[in-house]
Amino acid sequence: MRNYLLIVISFFSIYSQGNRYTDSLALVALYNATGGDQWTEPRWDLSQPIDTYAGVVLLNDRVHNIALNFKNLQGNLPVEIGNITELIQLSLQNNPLLTGPIPSGLSSLTELRYLNFSNTNLSGTLSTIIESLDQLLELRLSNMQNLTGPIPDEIANLTQLQYLDLHQTDLGGSIPESIANLDQLTELRLNNTNLSGTLPPGLGNLTSLVVLSLSGNAGIMDTIPDQWAALTNLEELDLNSDNLSGELPTAFVNLSSLEVLNISNNKLTGLPDFNSGSITLSFLFAGNNRLTFADIEPNITAISDTFEYADQDSVESYQVEEDYIFVKRVAASNQYQWYQDGQILEGGTSDTLDLSFFDNVAGSSFYCRITNTVVNDLTLYTTKKPIKIHKPTIPQNLTAIPGYQRIKLIWSNPPAETSFDHYLIYSGISPDNLQPTNWLINLTDTSYMATTLFD
Repeated sequence: MRNYLLIVISFFSIYSQGNRYTDSLALVALYNATGGDQWTEPRWDLSQPIDTYAGVVLLNDRVHNIALNFKNLQGNLPVEIGNITELIQLSLQNNPLLTGPIPSGLSSLTELRYLNFSNTNLSGTLSTIIESLDQLLELRLSNMQNLTGPIPDEIANLTQLQYLDLHQTDLGGSIPESIANLDQLTELRLNNTNLSGTLPPGLGNLTSLVVLSLSGNAGIMDTIPDQWAALTNLEELDLNSDNLSGELPTAFVNLSSLEVLNISNNKLTGLPDFNSGSITLSFLFAGNNRLTFADIEPNITAISDTFEYADQDSVESYQVEEDYIFVKRVAASNQYQWYQDGQILEGGTSDTLDLSFFDNVAGSSFYCRITNTVVNDLTLYTTKKPIKIHKPTIPQNLTAIPGYQRIKLIWSNPPAETSFDHYLIYSGISPDNLQPTNWLINLTDTSYMATTLFD
């Protein structure tokens, strides 16, 4: 009796650990649950040994690989899938009729190295999938619209992970800082999700990265971290259509492996001169930002294949200092044309506009049209909402009293009837020869301000 119990216990111990028989039962459950008789050819013949099943690979009499891509699987994954305990690869991509929850039995596949559910309609959270799967090398879950929730901090437990693709899913929340612990990653694709928040500077620690794609996440509002300049093996960086601002870090000019950079459709305001470093970009996509010719012109010769920079928002801003308006961040080959109240301003053809040379500027609005002889297929404008220039009111009852090396101006401005003393310093003219009337004729509106102006 004791020997009999020992045999029974041993049998159930072996059974619970799994064998070819338990694997075959799990495969039959998979076939029946996913409409096997509707699969694309070749279908499984369940009367035949499992090593004849298309897409199934055995090693040492255990199922190691299941690849049923593009097979028209439909229905739910059975929980029995978790009984194939020696499974190394499970790939079910491009079966959009595969639905239902991700089975809890998946956590039993502790030997799994490659998991691909891309372009299926399985539902669940990333936490459900990665639980206990700390041996994964590749995790591909793209185009899963029913994959929801945040990226959990536990993603850091997948320390062997080399490839992580979660693009085109419904994942939300922020990118966890813990993802920076996946130092074996060569590709990280988180594009076109609902991620928001900031860009973790710690991603700069992932020095094995070759591809980093975070595009299409409008909820990410941040600047590009300087620390990412440490990604010296990076060949492709895609940050298209996020909500990024600021300037591309200057240190990026030394990302010597980078070939493709896509930063289009953001709010970036500056590019470094890529000629100044070891970078050899083949493709730079930078359109629909707030770049100026000062960013674009130096880099025309730095990009070996394609440089897309049109269009740019109105970012060539200007400032008003007393009577001067000037374009910020000029480029050597720029050409300027200023406009006053929507009309060409004759003589306004430099980056700086001195309003003292023009008449009737009080209450006017100004903007500048900027072209470039090197970058000849782009036109930039200063802000589309022109700044109003309000000149001081011309004084009333103006009189001038000559004094020693100065003229004293006295005027009143109704209705306050307030008098101001205004002094204009001059030199080289004897007070005896000074003609106040002539000075008054040549005075500009600027001279009417109640301040001292130096000659």
